[in-house]
Amino acid sequence: LHFILIFSLLLYVLNFISLFFFWVSLLYQLNFFFLDNNFIYLNVGKWFSINSQTKINFDFFIDNVSFSFVVLTTSIAVFVYLYAFSYFRYEPHVDKLLIFLNLFVISMITFVISGNIFMTFFGWELVGLTSFLLINFWITRVSTLKAAFKAFVFNKFSDMFFLFFCIVFFNIYG
Repeated sequence: LHFILIFSLLLYVLNFISLFFFWVSLLYQLNFFFLDNNFIYLNVGKWFSINSQTKINFDFFIDNVSFSFVVLTTSIAVFVYLYAFSYFRYEPHVDKLLIFLNLFVISMITFVISGNIFMTFFGWELVGLTSFLLINFWITRVSTLKAAFKAFVFNKFSDMFFLFFCIVFFNIYG
């Protein structure tokens, strides 16, 4: 039992330190995006092809607006990690919680730095999935499963409209 507590404490500390250093490195880059008004466009690769002329890529676009949302997301994540450490430190499945929190932060960052509408939809779907996983952290409780299912159904209802918007946007602008 003591080994599990020490391991979970070490896991929290390592996650918090890495997230904190990432946050500090973002603050170090504020001049690059805000004062110099630079941007970064990153094409990671092809996702899929609709037809011979239209290819959907893994594109990321970081300008001052998306960078400010990345800083906001990681700032909130630092405080969530601090709160989660004080609240969940004696939970038996704290490693699962840390994985879910990390996935949520990654999906939020993917959502805000997406370079095209399909990557935005992909990031939004990841946020919905990780929200379901975080709400249903205590998987043995029926009330959390009901709450997670309600959030999932509402998210899928809004996803239907978002997907309709993506299709209309793609048909108009190509």
